[in-house]
Amino acid sequence: MASLRHTFTELDLDGDGKITTAELKIALTAGEHENNPEAPTLAAHLDRLLSLNDVDHDGAMDFEELLMATTQIKLANKRERLEVIFAQLDENGDG
Repeated sequence: MASLRHTFTELDLDGDGKITTAELKIALTAGEHENNPEAPTLAAHLDRLLSLNDVDHDGAMDFEELLMATTQIKLANKRERLEVIFAQLDENGDG
């Protein structure tokens, strides 16, 4: 969680405790992302990510909202892996 907090702090450019779409776009255009041809697509995905996880609808994502989103993604990934493993073990397909 310290790593996530560090990343959040780096993205929160104005230090207000929230990450806005503008801050995400600035992060995308900095450094290694400057010449990334996928940057516009990534920006659209980040806009969607922010809107889906902006629980209080203030147009920004605070750390708790980011933590919830990250947890949901991790749980979904674990579930997908378990389903694949189960399908491999279920030789006769009867569930």
